[in-house]
Amino acid sequence: ADVLLAAGEATANSTEHSVVDAAHEVAITVNAALSGNRLVLTVSDNGRWRPAAESPVHRGHGMRLINALVDSIELTATPKGTTVAMLKEVP
Repeated sequence: ADVLLAAGEATANSTEHSVVDAAHEVAITVNAALSGNRLVLTVSDNGRWRPAAESPVHRGHGMRLINALVDSIELTATPKGTTVAMLKEVP
């Protein structure tokens, strides 16, 4: 359940944020790979990164939520898109 929620949150963030000021069609990909007891999930887009608001009232909790659900997270934002890589140890 943690992995599904984390992947869903990362995908929702990508869907909402990557299209802002994008001058092209934005594609979002979700991949999962299991190696031994390590599940690696990636959510990538070819849109544009938008940092969180400085003082969100009811928003801006997505990355904190993802961090609480998986063992590690790496966010890579470039002018060509954003990738969120999440690692979860599974029994």
